[in-house]
Amino acid sequence: MNAPPPTSFAQHLLARKRPWKRNLMLAASYSAQAVVASAILLIGRSFADSLSIAWAIISAIIAIQPGLQQSFAASLMRIVANIVGAAVGLALGEILGVGAWQTLIGIVIVVALCQFLRLDDGLRIACIAVVIVLYMSAASVEHSAVARSLTVIIGCSVGTMVQFGAEAISRKFGVHDLLFVPAPGPITPPAHRNEPATK
Repeated sequence: MNAPPPTSFAQHLLARKRPWKRNLMLAASYSAQAVVASAILLIGRSFADSLSIAWAIISAIIAIQPGLQQSFAASLMRIVANIVGAAVGLALGEILGVGAWQTLIGIVIVVALCQFLRLDDGLRIACIAVVIVLYMSAASVEHSAVARSLTVIIGCSVGTMVQFGAEAISRKFGVHDLLFVPAPGPITPPAHRNEPATK
């Protein structure tokens, strides 16, 4: 009996492997960026609670992508989606209060709003934000919404800046293209061909 075809995940695992040295370099590069970003954010333990610092670190780690342009895009999407979720949570909290059924209403509103704003990639993040504001936070709804938005903005900003610095260092040592996705060059229009005139 023939074996079933491999799934897409299996195909990914069985794909042509990268040299182990490059895998090691990629792992070391990402680990270094994540550690540096986390260490910078942990300095804020004296000014914020541990949960806020944890959310900021999570945002920074998510913001670090294979390429700087991808990092900017991921950070911007995460920031906008969290602001949408926090704003919906704040509005509902002020009008209806906080609780389980308010959270369910908030999820429905956030999903509809993200579809309207074409924030498909940020839909899940926005839903998480509204759940945190309306159900998981022990503080006031105002404090929760503002803290959630600020921690994400700070975390994404730190992660993106760390990656910017890492890419600058990698260019200096001539290993940028081994560690990061090169930025796409300008799109040049195809050369104009003079078609022979038809009679």
